[in-house]
Amino acid sequence: MPDEGALPGRPWLAWAIFAGVILLITAALLAIVASGARLLDYDAYHTAAERIGAGLDPYTTPAEVQQTFLIFREFLITRDDTVFDGSERPAYIYPPSLASWMAGSGLLGTGLVQSAFILGIAGAITVMTCPMLRGAASAWWALVPALSQDVFVQFTNGNAELHVLALALTGCWLIARAGSAMAALAALPIAAAVLIKPVIGPLIAVFALIRLIQAPDRPAEAARIAIAAALSLTLVALEILRWPGWLRADAWQWIANAFDYTFMTLPLAQQEPYASWNRAPTQILVTLGMAAPDAQHAAAVVVAGLLGAALAVMPRRPTGLLPAFALALAISLMLRPTVWSVAFLDLAVALTLWPVLGVRARRLLLAGLIALAVARWIGFAVAVAGGSTLFMGLQTTALPWETLVLLPGAAMATLWAMKARARALDEGRAAPYQP
Repeated sequence: MPDEGALPGRPWLAWAIFAGVILLITAALLAIVASGARLLDYDAYHTAAERIGAGLDPYTTPAEVQQTFLIFREFLITRDDTVFDGSERPAYIYPPSLASWMAGSGLLGTGLVQSAFILGIAGAITVMTCPMLRGAASAWWALVPALSQDVFVQFTNGNAELHVLALALTGCWLIARAGSAMAALAALPIAAAVLIKPVIGPLIAVFALIRLIQAPDRPAEAARIAIAAALSLTLVALEILRWPGWLRADAWQWIANAFDYTFMTLPLAQQEPYASWNRAPTQILVTLGMAAPDAQHAAAVVVAGLLGAALAVMPRRPTGLLPAFALALAISLMLRPTVWSVAFLDLAVALTLWPVLGVRARRLLLAGLIALAVARWIGFAVAVAGGSTLFMGLQTTALPWETLVLLPGAAMATLWAMKARARALDEGRAAPYQP
């Protein structure tokens, strides 16, 4: 490889491929919208928005949710679409804000909301990719998300995960900038992300802890973080107060019985293939027979211990926005009860590792990324062809290798890279980090 293991040149070609792939998928999805169809996950948001607009509970009952899981499971196994009788209602498992905002647009019946949602995902992929590649060795890293099966599935299903990740990264970037004004501005994307998917909160909290530990001026950093946190919580509180009383009651009923709205309370034999898709440590404990709430608590204790150990050995100097975000993302994913997507974790960790690796290690890293991408696409292709139900990759409940190796491995590799980066800074072999 040229330049001791660097990727090829011609950055214009890399960006052209990236843009071409994103535009092609976007155009295909917009054509689906034009036909009157809805994307799978977006349909749940849209249905909930219609019900809120009509003054109805946006949430299905736990029994209805689990019945939908069972019906869809039968379809995945048999590929017989007659199992659907038309009475199934897609499960909305978020706070009311996303559906409420959609209902408030007044455009639900036009297809414009779904089109805007799709364009928003395309924008979110770009927002995630471009800042991550700032200062990267090569623009060819843009092909990692462009050709990612994980990103593809989230995009084509119309899931809000990529929106939320982009909002979180934007908030973290603003926190990392100097000045109280930037910290205050960070409250907007952070509050929006938390209101859409509260499980993103730990990512932002862990990132803030890393920033605080590595800050040369901790009082000033603590003040910026406090400003962002206080304003974020204020915006979240104001949004909750904006909900009508009946909607707050419906949301509280969902929150109080959150695990009853998941597949993890079904009998173990009926949890497949969802259990294989789930990369969260909680799933392993559920598979071993632990009740879902207890499994979540136990997993949280273990991951909190890993976080404490990571913070204890972390370099006490800034090592970069991307390493902090990559470590926070890996740890926060392990804290979630369900992890069906690890989008952008591979890119964040790879870009963190690359500058501190030698030539052979870089080649091994590239080989590992390619092998992981191929494995996921093989699993997806076989599932689409009807040969299996492993749409999310080759992980199975019997061999949860992504849960046991990929997530903790990503966190440990990132921490190692941060320490290597700090040594290079101490020895004058690297330029100081600039946010």
